[in-house]
Amino acid sequence: MAKRPPKPTDGEPNPRTKKKPTAPSRSLRQISEERLADGELEELAKEMRHTSDRGAALLVAPIIEQTLEQLIERSLPRKSNAALKALYERDGALSSLFSKIHLAYAMGLIDADIRDDMGVIRRVRNVFAHARRPVSFKTKEIADECRKMKTSKDENHPLYKQIQKILGDTGGRDGARSDREAFIFHGICIHRYLLSLNIERLNRTIAEMFKMAQQLKMPVHPDLIAQARAHGIETPTAQEDC
Repeated sequence: MAKRPPKPTDGEPNPRTKKKPTAPSRSLRQISEERLADGELEELAKEMRHTSDRGAALLVAPIIEQTLEQLIERSLPRKSNAALKALYERDGALSSLFSKIHLAYAMGLIDADIRDDMGVIRRVRNVFAHARRPVSFKTKEIADECRKMKTSKDENHPLYKQIQKILGDTGGRDGARSDREAFIFHGICIHRYLLSLNIERLNRTIAEMFKMAQQLKMPVHPDLIAQARAHGIETPTAQEDC
């Protein structure tokens, strides 16, 4: 029987056998910890409206948790990856929604009303996550818990005023909403409120960096100038000429 000729050692590989590049794989934990990207909130809000009560409750909490994390991180004096990583490890200061809520309150980042409303969202989330029997927003204990949320009904609270700017005079009134709708509404409103605090803090940080650069007569990187302008912060012309 004739021997087969040896395979060539050089030349182009066979396209049928060539391995296609694969995207780096992610662990389940990495997927669960990925933060909401720009433009995805609207998609999640749509999912909340059409999913089950259990699904809606489980979707609201991670949204406010993300913006709360960012607010805390921006307020810490040390923000290196190593410093932050330890805080998210087991028993770390940012290892649970409970600890994040109370740390933010202790740091003076949120007031008692926002703290309490987020506590309601956390407890309702936990019931839906762990209940073995069918439960819904019509379950008396869950409905009673949801009705404890108050910031979007308090005319003197900054969150209420922000809602009115978006939805008009009826923004803070829950009378026409079901307990499910009110829960989702409160969650989205708290997310937007925390987001506004994040933007405020970011603007202050950028403004402080500009001020420091002026005092030290140091040039400012063009990326920082672009970021400042994107957030509506005035940039001194002199800085661009440095």
